[in-house]
Amino acid sequence: MQGTLRGNIKILNIDLHFGQQNSQDHSELSFYEIGDMHNPVSKTLIKDDRIEVFFDINGFDAKLAITKSADQYEGHFSLPSIGLEVDSPFELIDPLPHFCKRYVKIPEANIAKLKEHDRFIFDKNMEYNYELGLFEVKEYFKSVAIDSSKTNDLEMIKELMTKLCAKIRQDGSNFTHDHKHSGPIEQYKWAINQGNVTNCRGLAMILAGILRSYGFKAAIVECRPFDEETKDLHVVLEVYVESLKKTIALDPSNNTMYKSYDKLLSLYELRCALIRGEAIELDEDAHHGDLKIDVIEYLAYMSKNLFYFVRAIDVTNNSPFDKSNTIALRSADQKDLGDVLINTNDVREFYYEEKEKAD
Repeated sequence: MQGTLRGNIKILNIDLHFGQQNSQDHSELSFYEIGDMHNPVSKTLIKDDRIEVFFDINGFDAKLAITKSADQYEGHFSLPSIGLEVDSPFELIDPLPHFCKRYVKIPEANIAKLKEHDRFIFDKNMEYNYELGLFEVKEYFKSVAIDSSKTNDLEMIKELMTKLCAKIRQDGSNFTHDHKHSGPIEQYKWAINQGNVTNCRGLAMILAGILRSYGFKAAIVECRPFDEETKDLHVVLEVYVESLKKTIALDPSNNTMYKSYDKLLSLYELRCALIRGEAIELDEDAHHGDLKIDVIEYLAYMSKNLFYFVRAIDVTNNSPFDKSNTIALRSADQKDLGDVLINTNDVREFYYEEKEKAD
């Protein structure tokens, strides 16, 4: 057997290129939605009617087994470390595997879809409720050396994020954070107990809580993909910076902010910059664990996660992040999300500080 199969493993849509190379069973994986193409795998076993592929996803051992029956391909994906088991059909999209060296690109299809769904307005305003200046949160993180004495607000924000990233790293999983609590102290203690790791949501919740304890209006934001069948999304946070009179986005999973032409960007502005093909930079200290961040790889990943933005309306250390308390920003020609309270294509309704600009 040989060819290229396309299917969904819940975390991402993938292409599996499989066949023989140098008289040995060989396969490569393309995560085409994020432009991560032709990744080598650790082991491939091909029989007459079955393919088994062993690889890792962000350091977690994974296995994909595909069984052929007539012209149908049924896949079973497993990620044992988190107990994930997924059964899904695969489709033969090419009779040849077209093996090649791994490469990364920003998917043109993602940018085209962003352009296609780009109907936003700038009309009304909405006030958000923030719980700021909690003394116990500030004192706790000071006790674990995550604090700042900077007087410049942007320098303070950056220092707090950098110190948190030095203590806790993102482990690349969609599932590893404290599901029982929304408070930053509980999330931090949970991460420490897991070996100083949590996922993107956990890191964003911790940093947002720290920043609010210093008086910054900060809230986590889910960056969701257009394809709801793909469960992989990315959680970051946005914070209002008084000296800039605007909101900027922070990604503590990668210790970074986004900049274009020396202007720090919100998530909506990052979306616009990608559509316009503008030069986008990450923070000079951007890193993931011990690895320096490649900007093309990062933007390729984010290009699929900028179709919906979801954040809380009432932002406290214990407020729920559910339908009773969330607002989604999406293009007017995209369907409403059913799991949020408010769906809007009004940028000013999502970004409260636009009211000052409008006046």
